[in-house]
Amino acid sequence: MPFYILSVNVRPKYVKAFIVVSTAIIFLSCAGKTPELSKEQPRYVELRRPEFPVFEWDKNRFLHLDYSAFPDSVTFFLPVIGKPLDMDNSAVIEDVFGWADSCDFHYTAFGSSSDANVVIVEDISASMGDYVVFTDRLIWGYVSTLVECDCEVALIRFGDRPERTIDWVLPDTFLALAPESLGYPNARGSDLSGALIEALDLVAERPSSPATIALFSDGDFGVERLPYHILDRAKRYGVPINVFMHGKSAEGALAEISKRTGGTYLVQPGGGFSPGMVSAVMSESYLVTYYPVHKDEDGALHRISLNASGGRRFSGEYRAPGEVPPLAIEPEPLVLPEELLSTNRIPFRGPGNTDILPEAAMMLDAIAAAVNSLPDTLGLTLSIRGYACNIGPTGLNMKLSKKRAFNVMEYLITRVNGNIDFDVSWFGEMYPLNGNSNEAERQENRRVEIRLKLATGS
Repeated sequence: MPFYILSVNVRPKYVKAFIVVSTAIIFLSCAGKTPELSKEQPRYVELRRPEFPVFEWDKNRFLHLDYSAFPDSVTFFLPVIGKPLDMDNSAVIEDVFGWADSCDFHYTAFGSSSDANVVIVEDISASMGDYVVFTDRLIWGYVSTLVECDCEVALIRFGDRPERTIDWVLPDTFLALAPESLGYPNARGSDLSGALIEALDLVAERPSSPATIALFSDGDFGVERLPYHILDRAKRYGVPINVFMHGKSAEGALAEISKRTGGTYLVQPGGGFSPGMVSAVMSESYLVTYYPVHKDEDGALHRISLNASGGRRFSGEYRAPGEVPPLAIEPEPLVLPEELLSTNRIPFRGPGNTDILPEAAMMLDAIAAAVNSLPDTLGLTLSIRGYACNIGPTGLNMKLSKKRAFNVMEYLITRVNGNIDFDVSWFGEMYPLNGNSNEAERQENRRVEIRLKLATGS
């Protein structure tokens, strides 16, 4: 094969310039500084480890009871934990001045099945500030409630761009990752549309599985930024977008997104978000509107209860507009039994034990007798919290603490008379009473704590 030599006349000054530039490039390359296109790398931030977010959320109380439309209607939001409610066979009761009336109502149901995959979308833009740390812990706490579900979980963080922080994994695998060890995109920006597109791309990778999206943010956007093409895609997939808002509601694009996709739009209540609350909203919740029977604007206290099958009752209260009537009779002071004045710790001695031991049964019988000695009109709630020691996997300990808490509740249900609510939660190996350094200390941490709560105004 013949060779050809191309001869080009080049002026000496251009040859000199070429040599200088080439020499500079070779020097930088040898120094490990080869010029390249600017590409921003993932931002790794060392975040402090705050306490796991825990708020006193009474699971038998309404959230966001809105009576601004009184006397025409009153609305409340109800997340549900445990067995599904039969809303069609439930009743809304309004108690005013001791007179109880059944009220007409209608409801909108929200939530996804336990086998629905979950895409979590986390806003880490600059306006979130310290909420990023809190939201990380909140998300990990929420995922801990999914360990018994037949589902997968993924995480997208977005600032100036979206990033697949965690691809589809089982909840146990998700919990094994530390939130602060994962990458964060640049916080200077808020690519909401890109994040939702990425979330729906993840959903498309599991076409045979139901899915839902949980979006955590601190501020809404103008409706003019509403990504209609994304909403159409979410509706085609049948994927609700549930929005959890830190801060005040702006009723903008995020509210419209949740509404158009059949999701919830929940503004952080006064007590704050908790993992159990997020889990309840995502699995089963209701927006209920009822029509008051007592319509006078006389400042009267309206006590509202939703009575469901199986003896379950949820409640809330508000005062009607107008002048508050004077109290006719000063109530007698209430004296509580000693068994209810402090937190009762019910022991579970052996690792993996969830059964009620004889000594625990004696304690629970005493608590039931003390509760039965009180008037039915107090609106009592027993807070029941389950815990575990540090032996075994985190997910297993979460299941053990849940089983212990529900076994205690079921024991008390059969022995307590009258009108009482149960507020059940579980925390696994979190909040130990000691260092878990020996078996005696670990036995102390295998426990259920019971505390009496009275309704406001009792």
